[in-house]
Amino acid sequence: MKRSSGKLQLLYLVGNKTDLVRSRQVTTQRGRKFAAANGANFFEVSAAINHLVDELLVDMVVQWRKEITQHEFSRLGLPMQPTTTAVSSTAGGAATSFAFESRGRQSWTSTLSNPKNMLQRIFKQQFTSKSCMELQKS
Repeated sequence: MKRSSGKLQLLYLVGNKTDLVRSRQVTTQRGRKFAAANGANFFEVSAAINHLVDELLVDMVVQWRKEITQHEFSRLGLPMQPTTTAVSSTAGGAATSFAFESRGRQSWTSTLSNPKNMLQRIFKQQFTSKSCMELQKS
């Protein structure tokens, strides 16, 4: 993750077509090494069989929210205390939720316990259709 000219940039190295193992040209180890050297998050997915695609999208949202939260806390001058919680054992990653002191008590900004639910809530708000009863009232 980088911030250049005030804009948030998340850097990911994503290997696709993991279902085509025999025609692989880059090893997983080489991909991980390259991603680590360049400060990127590494994922291998297969869009054809939908392998780890959801986990990649969830990780992007989690990292984006974490970075936005960090930026807001630093902008407001609030102290942060990171705690690590596991997100997905298949993706092998972890997300961080942050706590801050506010008027002598501790409150949580985000537990990130289930990022898929968060995505479902976002899209549900945009695509919720009205029932027949609601249409008659309009």
